Amino acid sequence: MTAPGEAMHGMTFRNHRVSEVLAALKKRDVTVPEYRSMAGTTSNVLRPDQVPPTWYVHDGVPWAKNQVLLFVGPNPAP
Repeated sequence: MTAPGEAMHGMTFRNHRVSEVLAALKKRDVTVPEYRSMAGTTSNVLRPDQVPPTWYVHDGVPWAKNQVLLFVGPNPAP
């Protein structure tokens, strides 16, 4: 998703707050229909309304045209 021509090309997003990343994505007309949050080795599916804007983006993957899925958590990734 960070390769040339992809939704997040050139963006710095890892360990940035969800609110910051969403603002940058909005400028690119990219949405996040779903999130993942890790609890140990379990990946939990979260809807956008379940993710606080103060959480941190750990990573992401392409989802569909103009959409990405973000891995998030309450703390920055190590």
